[in-house]
Order: sequence, then C-alpha cells, then structure tokens
Amino acid sequence: MRCLGVIFVIVVCLSSFLVPAPPTEAQTKQPWGDKSSPFGAVVSLGNRVREDEMPTMIRLMQEANVQWNREEISWDHIQFKPNGPYRWDGDEKGFYNYDRAVELQHNAGINMLGLLAYNPAWFKNKKPRLEEWLPDWEDYVYQTVARYGRDRGQIKYWEIWNEPNLAIAGFESGLYTTDHYVQVLKTAQAAARRADPAAKIVLGALCDVWSDLPPNFVDTPEYLRELAELGAWQYFDILAVHPYRPGAPEIPAWRRDRFETLQDTLDDTDAVLAEWGYKPIWYTEMGWSREFYGIKDDVQQAAWMQRFFLLTLNRPGVEKIFWYDFRDDVNHPDLYTTFVSDLSNNQHHFGLLRRTYPLRFADPTIRKPAYFAFIQLQRMLADVSWQQTLSDPYAEFLGWQRWGNDTRTLEVMWWAQPTAAPPVVTINCGCPQVRIRAYDGSEERIVQTRNGRLRLAPPSNGTPLWIEWTSLPPSRQLSGPYVNNAFQLN
Repeated sequence: MRCLGVIFVIVVCLSSFLVPAPPTEAQTKQPWGDKSSPFGAVVSLGNRVREDEMPTMIRLMQEANVQWNREEISWDHIQFKPNGPYRWDGDEKGFYNYDRAVELQHNAGINMLGLLAYNPAWFKNKKPRLEEWLPDWEDYVYQTVARYGRDRGQIKYWEIWNEPNLAIAGFESGLYTTDHYVQVLKTAQAAARRADPAAKIVLGALCDVWSDLPPNFVDTPEYLRELAELGAWQYFDILAVHPYRPGAPEIPAWRRDRFETLQDTLDDTDAVLAEWGYKPIWYTEMGWSREFYGIKDDVQQAAWMQRFFLLTLNRPGVEKIFWYDFRDDVNHPDLYTTFVSDLSNNQHHFGLLRRTYPLRFADPTIRKPAYFAFIQLQRMLADVSWQQTLSDPYAEFLGWQRWGNDTRTLEVMWWAQPTAAPPVVTINCGCPQVRIRAYDGSEERIVQTRNGRLRLAPPSNGTPLWIEWTSLPPSRQLSGPYVNNAFQLN
C-alpha cells in the first residue's frame, strides 16, 4: 500500500523500556552502505497480480532488471480466525498465492523484502486492545519467517509493518501509541529470529507528512525520536522511510513551518541517526503519480525518478530504493479485469507500467517512459560508483555528477528549473570522443570533442543527460562558478 501521506490533507504515503544511552562519537560515523543491488520496486506479486499473470509479470521484472521486490504477505489474507490454519496458496480468484509468488521470484533470481502486516482479520474495524492479538501476531511472524526464510531460504529480510506513523496503518489498525508499535516490533524481532536466526529486521517504513498534522499522525523525525527514546533502536537492523514529496526533488516545498528540499528532508533523518546510531537506510516506497504532486506528464515522472536515484544513492547510508509502484494500481481486486484509468485517482498513475488486461509482454503500450528510464539508470550505473558532485542542483538548479571506475567515466547532468533555459556547460574529458545518451536510452550518439573539450546544455525538460568516455583523465575539479553561461574547468 502506498504511503498515504504527502498529505495535503494529502496523505501521500500506513510496557516500559529503558532509554539507552546515546552512542559514542565513534559509533555515529556514517558508514558507506552496500550499494551492490539498490534497484527495487513494489510489485507485491502475491497481493496485486493474479496467478495467471504472474509468469508474464516476472518476465517484465526481469526485463526491467528489478533487483528487489517488496512482497507484502498480508496476515488477514492467510489466517482468518485465532489459532486457525494458514492459507498460503491463494483464493478462488487467483490472488494471495504467496507460495507461487515467492517461488517464481526466487527462481528468477529476484531478491525479496517480506512485509509483515497488519492486524488480524478477526479484529478488523473493532478497535481491540493490543494484548488481545499480540500473541497471534507473534505466531504469524514465526510461521511466515520459518516457511519462507528457514525452511525454503527464499526471504531473509523482513519489514515489520508499514507506515505506523499514519493513522490508517497505525491508530486505525490497532497501534494507538508509538509504544504499541515498539511492542509489535520487539515481538516480531524475537519471533523472526527464533524462526530463522539469519533473518534481518527492517523497521516499518515511516511516511513523511507535509500538511498540518491530522489527528493520530506523527511526522517521520518525531516518530523516529519517539522510537529511539522507547528503546526501539535495538529491535531492527535497517531503517526504512517513505520520502514522498509534493514536487521535484530539488525544489523547496512547504512543510508546515519551512520550505524544504529533498536534501533537507534526508538531512533530518540523518540527524536522528547521528544522535542514536547509524543504520543502513532503505526507501521501501518512493514515487510520483502523474497528475499529482506537480507531475504534468509521463516524461516528467521519468525525469524526477532518475534524479531521485542520483540524489540519494550518493548519500553514504542509502542502500536500496523500492519504486512505488511497478504497475498502475486498481482500487479493488474485483476491478482487476475491468480497470478504467481515472485521472483523479493517484493510485492509477504511480506505475512504471500501464494497466491492461490481459497483461501481454509483447504489448508496446504498457511501458511508460519511467520504465525505460529505470532500465537506463541501471545500465549506466551498473559498474560505477559515485565520485564527485560537480554542481549542486539544490543551490544552482544544475545537477552534475561524476560516476566512474578504473576505466570508465560517466557524467550525468540535468536542469531542475523549468522556468529558465539551461546553461551551456563545458566538459573537459581529455578524450577524443564521448558517448551521449538520453534519459531513456532512446537517443545515443558519438560526439567528437575539440581538444578534449565539449560544450553542451542539459535538456530543458529536466531529464538527465548521460555522457560517457572510457579514458580516465587526471582528476579534474570545478575551478569557478558560472562564467558567461558556462562552467570553467581545469
């Protein structure tokens, strides 16, 4: 389920403990995360794809090189009464066959993050006390992790709940206080580790709230601090957040009492980590829906997606990003075969794929520009690492980064100011020619340089331009600011 909270009231984005001592200075140095497989998506194969279409969806996931999928294994769809049996193989409509979904992905080499949520079917809309269902929650976590982790070796990472800081997934789903979530998290960690000692625990992702806070909503930084003060830092291995935002990553947006860029938002999270101890960061949902949050068309969605990846993967702690979502969603499974796109419904327009029925791999109309941009992003960054930011888009609107390895240099640039013309930039590669690619791989050309230098401007529509060469010149640093609409390079 998408973060119900970039609320405007737009929700964009679902005991007592000893308070631990803050970590020492040595413990607060942010390590560089494992960025070997950062490209994920929210496909939820078992929840959102019928059995008859699962093989085709797997082909599309492989074509897009989805490295990770968040697989939501919903408690209320597999167990229907206390102490009752678990149904792992789906219903009569072809949904919720988790055995099939997990097996297909595992056999295809797709990693999975298992999402464990929410309160049980027999207490839906009944406002039970936590203690009435916490023992059953413990058994559900144990049984699920034992089945897909210990016994089958298919899932080793488990996200505990989703968006507990928002009313719909928190207060309205039986978590009436932050302390209640801590109890759910603590219970889940213990049950998962008993079931599979190799299990890794991911915090239930918190969703940023941009509006004035409605009742029973807590924004991400405050909720994180409450978790830390309640001792929750010891119960998870990986921090998860959903940094949805209204507008482009680099452009400041109003958040109750200040304007905030993406960098400001991420810095707020890092500040809490610096205080309580760093953990790897996974964005288990992130996306923009067409016609919402400032997106005007499919190309802009693709541009903002690539820019988000580029602006976050160069931060030390960020390891994985799960794009929300892989295919445009429906309001209810009963509409699966009769879906009609509605421009007033944001859930219909988050996907990299347009929704059709039946799903045909050979149908060229289902792949959006963002789908090809997702593929191109991975092709370009597959074997390189971030080296340098040549221009800060938060300060200058021009994004310009260098990535590379021992033999290959890649520079990517984009223009984030839609109301002004982009500048002409000089690249000093010291090479005879460069290869230039469009954001989606649709255009590619070899350009001869003049004495190892090249002047160009990024596209005015905000899409990144990818420039690559294979000779590695001496290290070059930016030596000056804007001068006559160009950058001066050594």
